[in-house]
Amino acid sequence: LEFVFRYDLLNQKSTLTGTNERRSTIGLNYWVGPVSVVKIAYEFDHQTGPNAAATSGVLVQFATGF
Repeated sequence: LEFVFRYDLLNQKSTLTGTNERRSTIGLNYWVGPVSVVKIAYEFDHQTGPNAAATSGVLVQFATGF
């Protein structure tokens, strides 16, 4: 198991959308094998501006390499 955290910021005040977005994500990665992982996370999305629409939610992903 592997705990993960991500924070990102998108500044678009001077563009046509006119919004700023700030996201933070917490999650857990479960390594099925050396090259396969199942990822589960929750993303907190905060937007400011005239077209702001916060969309927080659960993210689920499976990834494998070869």
